[in-house]
Amino acid sequence: MLFHSEIFVFYFLPITTLLLFTSASIEDRLFIFTLIVASLVFYGWWDWELLPMLTGSICANWLAGKVLARSDTASNSAEENRSQPSKRWFLAACIAANLGLLGYYKYRNFGLDIFADLTGADWSAEKLVIPLGISFWTFQQIAYLVDVFRSQKNEESFINYFAFITFFPQLIAGPICYHGELIPQLRKSKIGPEIIRNVQVGLVIFLVGIFKKIVIADYFATISDPVFAGEMTDPASTARGVLGFSLQIYYDFSAYSEMAMGLAYMFGIKLPINFYSPYKSVDIVEFWRCWHITLSRFLRDYLYIPLGGNRAGRLREYANLFIVMLLGGLWHGANWTFVAWGFGHGALLATTHAARRITPSGWTKNPRTWPGYGVRRLLRLASQILTFILVTLLWVLFRSDDFGTAWKIYGQLGQLEASAVATSVASSDLYFILVAVCVFFLPNVVQIFSRFSISLTSPPQDLSFDRRAMPATFRMGSLLPHRTQIFLAALTALCIAGIVATVWEGAPQQEFIYFEF
Repeated sequence: MLFHSEIFVFYFLPITTLLLFTSASIEDRLFIFTLIVASLVFYGWWDWELLPMLTGSICANWLAGKVLARSDTASNSAEENRSQPSKRWFLAACIAANLGLLGYYKYRNFGLDIFADLTGADWSAEKLVIPLGISFWTFQQIAYLVDVFRSQKNEESFINYFAFITFFPQLIAGPICYHGELIPQLRKSKIGPEIIRNVQVGLVIFLVGIFKKIVIADYFATISDPVFAGEMTDPASTARGVLGFSLQIYYDFSAYSEMAMGLAYMFGIKLPINFYSPYKSVDIVEFWRCWHITLSRFLRDYLYIPLGGNRAGRLREYANLFIVMLLGGLWHGANWTFVAWGFGHGALLATTHAARRITPSGWTKNPRTWPGYGVRRLLRLASQILTFILVTLLWVLFRSDDFGTAWKIYGQLGQLEASAVATSVASSDLYFILVAVCVFFLPNVVQIFSRFSISLTSPPQDLSFDRRAMPATFRMGSLLPHRTQIFLAALTALCIAGIVATVWEGAPQQEFIYFEF
């Protein structure tokens, strides 16, 4: 079920919240058991036939973790156990099994198409339904196995591990959590003096996410979908559609990340930050520190660093960046357009790292005491605009079904003239322009609720400017009862109106874009 569907908002969430707090007041283990049941109902609502595969994968990986943590002799240290070939081969086999399951469902047809193209054989297979969230819970379990192998410390409680993988706010589309982040929180009691505050703050964040999804992201889908369906032929309309998708995926992923964070916070659990104003980035390196942060973290910790990172020379560093981004692109979908999208980001990352080595250190920073502050500010603004344009252009590959569609759109964009751009902007509705402006100038949810420490991790460091500093107008330093009630009532009314309108019109509800991955 979707977070913004009527079945989730009006039935699942209230019932689940009541049951979870009731069980937590009785016993912590009962809370975890109730959470598992609720998560399985949430996942099984899509297709009950997928539950055996999910539960089977969880059981197999938990047992594999026990094997990896087991010492051959009582005196063996973690380092000695890691050096054993048998343990290394077993870990490799476990990772291969997880990737094999992911590959079978997600890349089988893609592989058969490649084989058919290379050999000329007429091979085809029925398209499989990709289990929801398989990329996310597969990566979480791979991270768990590698961490156990490194530390020789596994999760002894099967119930805790099961709850960690199936925790419904992050089960379908992340964030990708590590077991050391989530399991200790699941063990703690959720009943305490802060329970009212947690529910209040978490619900506000959740409703902000619903608002972004229904009112903003789904609106821009109506602008971008016709362009990628080939229904627009003039350059100005094409440019507007491409920009519309850039804003759609921004608000769509921002909405899911905040809804997941808000839901978890309601139950006294903090998730890591996964989205942090990425379109304010000054270059592509900074963009990937702020977009899908937990995926970037996973690729860094379990792929980039094991490949050697930047420790083996610059050429090796650039090669590693390309490998990581190519695989990151392929992770998003079984299509050559995703590979090309990853290649484009790999090229930009390598170029940016090279440029950072030859440009003056710190020119993107913001100290007003520096000479030439105004020039640096203009340069930073120009870099932000250039980064946004490059990211938006690469979104064309991400969104297109094939290269033919992408080349057609790029061709239309190549015919743009300054007058056509001005006309397109002038003809855009005020809502389009207002939302676009909000992306670059308003603070994000993590900043607004910074006083409550709603996230498990800190905001990305070493950014081009301090995004934690913002006008007090936007900062919810203290949720006063009357202000909270007014804000919550307004958001609730808008979200319910959007949900009811969708149901009344009989229109299908838009899924989150990252549900496809």
